[in-house]
Amino acid sequence: MHVARHLGVSMTDVVADQRLLRIGHPIAFEEVYPAIQFDDDGIRWELEPLLPILRRRMGDHQAADWLIRSNPAFACRSPLDWLAVTKSLEPVLDALPEPTRPLPGGDDRADRASATHAWRTAQTEKALAVRRRLGADARRRRKRVGRPPPSGPVPV
Repeated sequence: MHVARHLGVSMTDVVADQRLLRIGHPIAFEEVYPAIQFDDDGIRWELEPLLPILRRRMGDHQAADWLIRSNPAFACRSPLDWLAVTKSLEPVLDALPEPTRPLPGGDDRADRASATHAWRTAQTEKALAVRRRLGADARRRRKRVGRPPPSGPVPV
């Protein structure tokens, strides 16, 4: 229920969302959603392109564990920390563990290309959202101070 409220959708939509990692039986008594995949805005943008690949290669609980465990490939940082700090997806894709199960319908190269494209799109969308938020904050501040916007007419 908390996840649905955080994402602003119904619980039915949360259960149907294939992008989310969920850990269920026998690990937990009820289905749980690891908090590592969320930020203040919803699903962490840096994880959205990576989660489908991880879910094809391993179970959700293994994917969650791999994302938070320190890894020598990332200077003993976790893949999640690496993504947050460097904003570089390629090293994470290179360090993916071998699949613990056969890749369904799977060509790994197609997964990489799709993830890279989704990563670039997500970065652009996140940057635009930040700019919009900063612009809205600046407009609010100017309104409070009583100054006209820089592009508008200047009163005499």
